[in-house]
Amino acid sequence: MCPLKDWGCPAAQRQPSWRLLSSHSTSAGEVEYCRCTCDALVVLCEGEVAAFTPR
Repeated sequence: MCPLKDWGCPAAQRQPSWRLLSSHSTSAGEVEYCRCTCDALVVLCEGEVAAFTPR
């Protein structure tokens, strides 16, 4: 199940895929910006969901 469901994503896709938009290192660790198949923008910090914006 998509981890974004716990963040309130209304799509709650069973097998989402995420496309990496960009990534960079920060003092807090590796940060990645991804686009989900539901079109949400997802921010990962050290591989964990840190934020998302639904579409």
